[in-house]
Amino acid sequence: AAYINILPTIDQMKLSAPLFFDDSIYDYAAGSDLRPSLIRNKRKAEDLFVAFSLNKDIMKVLGPQVMQMDNFFWAYAIINSRSIWWNGKRHLVPLLDLVNCMELQNSAGDKTSVHKTFLDQSKHAVTKASTNFTKGDQLFENYGQPNYVYYMYHGFTLGDENSHDCARLGGLAITSSDRGAVNLKETQRKLSN
Repeated sequence: AAYINILPTIDQMKLSAPLFFDDSIYDYAAGSDLRPSLIRNKRKAEDLFVAFSLNKDIMKVLGPQVMQMDNFFWAYAIINSRSIWWNGKRHLVPLLDLVNCMELQNSAGDKTSVHKTFLDQSKHAVTKASTNFTKGDQLFENYGQPNYVYYMYHGFTLGDENSHDCARLGGLAITSSDRGAVNLKETQRKLSN
């Protein structure tokens, strides 16, 4: 219960999580590929809410007072904004998920590497700092995502200070008739650099 008590409330999330925004707010992103992504994410959450609320077993356990759209959106946003990934799976790791994002420089002046989390031999989640911090300093880590992901799931961007930012272009694909599809793995490798 202590962990739940330090998470943002629904009212706090309504101020910063785009999932909670009225669709008209998405119009500020008109003309970009961000707007349809925000709408798709919200529709997905709405569809999942309907599926959960129609599940008799879930309703029996939670009850109609808990199974409200705001509560579901809160849980959906918490999972999407606080998950720590390793081995291709998401995990909620209390306290580690409180480390905020920032691109820092190491002692050599280079951008710090993207955080990596793994399980040690004792099955504890381990994420090592990518630079030195002084006792009492706020910890930061580089999440390694573009700004549109930060905005859609976390409610912030790093602005121009994001070396992982990129343009989001919808509708692009490599088909089997494209020259790049001859060696798809090599094309993907080139595109990811």
